[in-house]
Amino acid sequence: MLVSASTGPGGRRSALYRRRLDSDGAFERCRDGLPTWFDANIDTACLAADGPVVVCGTEDGRIFQSLDGGERWQMRAKGLPPVTSVSLV
Repeated sequence: MLVSASTGPGGRRSALYRRRLDSDGAFERCRDGLPTWFDANIDTACLAADGPVVVCGTEDGRIFQSLDGGERWQMRAKGLPPVTSVSLV
């Protein structure tokens, strides 16, 4: 399970968090390969998963991908217009 959280509705200091569905432990922050903080919220439509593959898009035009359920990330694109949604097909 992946969720995004921020300091408020305007974003600033937002991050992604993950937790296995079969776990009752705390959510852990996704760090490996991601910025320390995102400058804006990662909205629901900007986060998609299909099994262990996860992608997220940002307001500043970057796409990040994880192949292991959000543990490690790679930036796959930058310099795009603001990303308003992503999907995996």
